Amino acid sequence: MSRELRVPCPVQLVWQVVTDLEHTAWRSDLRELKKLDEEHFVEVSRDGVSNRVTVTDCRPLCRYALRVEGRASFGTREILLGEEDGRTVVTLRCEVLGRTALISLMERLYLRQFGREYLRDLNNELYRLVHEGGDGHGA
Repeated sequence: MSRELRVPCPVQLVWQVVTDLEHTAWRSDLRELKKLDEEHFVEVSRDGVSNRVTVTDCRPLCRYALRVEGRASFGTREILLGEEDGRTVVTLRCEVLGRTALISLMERLYLRQFGREYLRDLNNELYRLVHEGGDGHGA
């Protein structure tokens, strides 16, 4: 699954929001996020499902790659940032494998929804920070 979002704000702000593990209320898919250390955290979905997440690549202002592991599935999530025509281009790429064929099918359907929600939520948070002067991310 790959989705793209173009936003009229600096790449630095997008990077700050995406990688900030302390301020995650903007993500409607999460109930909570538990930071374990700089490279490991646990995401708890609004449905109570926990996934262990490991940062596998972190190139500031460019690439944030994660390995996500849950009880029923595992996969990767990658956020790529670029600039084009004065806008920041956010590319979200996700792959998931279920531990069974049925879980794999269900997870692929979930990824479509996750991608739409994540980018919608990110867009809303960036709009809030730029237009309403929100300061939850040090902006």
